[in-house]
Amino acid sequence: MGGGSPVRFSDYNEPPPVSRKRNTMTRKLFVCALVIVTLPAWGKDKGPDPMPINEDGAYEYSGAFEVYGASAGELYSRAKAWVANNYRSAQDVVQLDDKDAHRLIVKGLTTTSWLLEIGYVRHTLTIETKDGKYRYSLGGFVLSTDGGIGRDISPATKPKLIGKRGVIRRTHAEIAALITSLQIAMEVEADDDW
Repeated sequence: MGGGSPVRFSDYNEPPPVSRKRNTMTRKLFVCALVIVTLPAWGKDKGPDPMPINEDGAYEYSGAFEVYGASAGELYSRAKAWVANNYRSAQDVVQLDDKDAHRLIVKGLTTTSWLLEIGYVRHTLTIETKDGKYRYSLGGFVLSTDGGIGRDISPATKPKLIGKRGVIRRTHAEIAALITSLQIAMEVEADDDW
């Protein structure tokens, strides 16, 4: 049958050899594509902290406002009504209810997502009233999950918490809405002519 070299069966089943030059170029293109795709994810957590930081280096919201013509007792009642309307179980979250000193301390939480889990950011809210004015402070933020250990999310937290920036942004949005509703409730006079 001829004098050529014999044809082996395996010659037809193996892919043609890939040159090293082509394989190296494919790797370089893959790495470049990977960098381009992941670059926006690296930069999205940069920027200033949306939550205010107090002199101790912890996140804390605070404010003092005047409400002309309102007594300390009336403002205190407005604050209690606001707590009852904005927390699931006001009886469970109110830690101090001092009517004589016109002071409320509330330990509440907001819901967030963290590393594909439902997370809870606990906080402490203090509301104090005097004739014609009130003040609040909201801080002590701690992240926890169902059955998990609480993690402080203050700016000085070491080691750094993975996904902390997203938790901070979502918590800031919820706390800002909570504070706005408190300010509205404290300004609105109760309608006794119902």
